[in-house]
Amino acid sequence: MKNDVGKENIKLKRWIVNFQSSIQFSQVYVSENWYQGGTSNVNLLSDQQFSVKYNDPKEQRILFENLIQWRLNINSAPEDTLRSIRISEDLFQINSKFGLKAYNNWYYTATLNFKTQFFTSYTANTNDKSASFLSPAELNLGLGMSYQYKNDKKQFETSVSLSPLSYNLQFVIDDDMNPSNFGIKSGKSMNQYGSSFEGRIKWEFYHNMVWTCRLFYFTNYEHVQGDWENTFDFILNRFFSTRLFVHLRYDDALALNKDLGHFQLKELLSFGFNYKF
Repeated sequence: MKNDVGKENIKLKRWIVNFQSSIQFSQVYVSENWYQGGTSNVNLLSDQQFSVKYNDPKEQRILFENLIQWRLNINSAPEDTLRSIRISEDLFQINSKFGLKAYNNWYYTATLNFKTQFFTSYTANTNDKSASFLSPAELNLGLGMSYQYKNDKKQFETSVSLSPLSYNLQFVIDDDMNPSNFGIKSGKSMNQYGSSFEGRIKWEFYHNMVWTCRLFYFTNYEHVQGDWENTFDFILNRFFSTRLFVHLRYDDALALNKDLGHFQLKELLSFGFNYKF
């Protein structure tokens, strides 16, 4: 009789589900007689991420990754005579990637990216809307190849998606908003065909420091649109962390800014609650 003592029947987990919740807080106080002026304000940043991945560790023939993210930044607005709070960021985003293995770490892939916002935001001291639900909204579909890599210690992982065939749709459904503010030249929607690229990096370069990066690029060979998002998490313990978020965006279809040109920049340093399971 064969001795099976010490052996365990390990069942392969086909789906890996993760949820990460981060609620960050920052506060600035400026006295009325501060020599440079300025206003006091309070910021609340919520970042919720839900991901589902298909797990095929033996064959690795199928690649299927899905990520849903909602990032909301609310801050007090003492200079706004109509509202006490202002929404400085409201991003709801869905990313999906399906692929079949070609060779080594390369896959033939189809990608989907959709983003919009939930709440309505306004220009300060006016009732003019600057954004609302599905206004604007953007959908990008791509066909191409992807490269996936993760080191043995799982401290570094990266993915690159090249889509020579890409379709981009932008639309606005709110009748109170001007579509031209979002680069839509005529009507309420704009269809574009071109190529896209997306690269992602997650690197735990120290035991309590994590850098997450996303670079996205789309061109219809007439205009260029790009996003470069960087998040640095300094983990204090299981529940608390400090976060630095820097987002650089480029869109040459929008009006030229005298200081930044076609670039847009957003930066936020915050502290708060962070939990992942």
